[in-house]
Amino acid sequence: MKELPEAHTIMKIYLSWSGELGRRASGVLRNSLEQLFPDFEIWSPGSDISAGSRWRDQIQNAMQSSELAIVCLTNDSRNSPWLLYEVGVMVGSSKKVIPWLVDMEFSDLSGPISQFQVIRSDAQSFHHLATSIHQQQSAYPLSQDLVARWALRTETEINQLLGRKQKTQKTRGKKEWLAQIEEAASSRNSELLQILAMKAETENISDRTILRALVDAYYDLRDSEGLINTFNLFQDKIGPDPKSYSQYAWALVRTAQTSKAISILEMAQAHGLEDYQLTTLLGRAYKERWREQLRLNNQEAAEESLRRAAETYTRGFGKYPNDFHIGLNAVQTLHLLGDSESVKVRNKLIPAVMSLAKKFVAKSGDKFWPTASLLELSVIRGEKAEAHQLAEKLRAKANTPWEIEATAQNIRLISSAKGFSGASPEWISDLVTKLTEEER
Repeated sequence: MKELPEAHTIMKIYLSWSGELGRRASGVLRNSLEQLFPDFEIWSPGSDISAGSRWRDQIQNAMQSSELAIVCLTNDSRNSPWLLYEVGVMVGSSKKVIPWLVDMEFSDLSGPISQFQVIRSDAQSFHHLATSIHQQQSAYPLSQDLVARWALRTETEINQLLGRKQKTQKTRGKKEWLAQIEEAASSRNSELLQILAMKAETENISDRTILRALVDAYYDLRDSEGLINTFNLFQDKIGPDPKSYSQYAWALVRTAQTSKAISILEMAQAHGLEDYQLTTLLGRAYKERWREQLRLNNQEAAEESLRRAAETYTRGFGKYPNDFHIGLNAVQTLHLLGDSESVKVRNKLIPAVMSLAKKFVAKSGDKFWPTASLLELSVIRGEKAEAHQLAEKLRAKANTPWEIEATAQNIRLISSAKGFSGASPEWISDLVTKLTEEER
């Protein structure tokens, strides 16, 4: 067992039960919880009462010293006076109480205990229980994958105890799978989604539509860790799907796994899977690696990454000539490269990108970031009067100092680029100063 951090306080959980089924169910849950939380102290009447001791005193002390009580409710024990007494003691001591409906439904409850948030004997409930306990107190991190597997295993063990046949999504068919995935995504229920992903693995689901829907749902929830875990589980079965690969790469970039994201995107590109999203992500990944290499003062590697970003965006703009964001990034990266050929291509793209930029600003209602992009283009083009005019607009539109500073930083970067063929015009420095001074 791992050594606990010096300042760590062991959490105590009290398992309340009554009747034979309650005793056996609490034993299953206790064993399961001890595997997931080996640093916790889980106390249960019967198994933890010392021989010859005053059992009432031991139970009373255990309840008083516990932070959480899980009450195992069965059809036979739901009206047990002893269980209700223990719930009353815990509530009276301001302890958290979680009723567990072992073989019941919420509609079977009545009286004060029905006012509590309950859990059922299913994987999603066990997942929620573990997450709640971990958030309350634990010395160690828990991965989503580990919790989901634990919840499924606990559900299986309880179903075996109850003599239930394990329900499988496989028997319900593709429509039911997709409906549950849609439900998890629309309700933003990451716990249900994790359970579904683990069930897909344990039941050896191979339908590409289902597996791609899982990845898509994680993307909708912006759950990078869950998306990466799910894609890694089913990559071979997902098949050549540009959308899934792009979403996977997005999650990798978001979790600072830039090199891996680039490898995935380049592989997809080599297999002819390139689409709009993949193009923009690959350009973004190259730019991120460029920044990383600059921070490491690796100029040669930084320039190579920047060149690849420029090539990706330029090629992408040729394929998607009406997309302002790809065009803007193409112009910016070519400008930052600054060699004669890059400047030549940049100048060729600028008129089309400027036209798109003005349409984009007009459509957005002159919002801050579209206007900031137009300002950056004006600086690249060397349009002093236009740039100052746009800067005035930005000062009026900024909601936070960060917006102004981010724009100023971009302009500083543009002004230091080779694309100006030497020292940048002094008016750009004055523009940045005025922009930031006004904000202060």
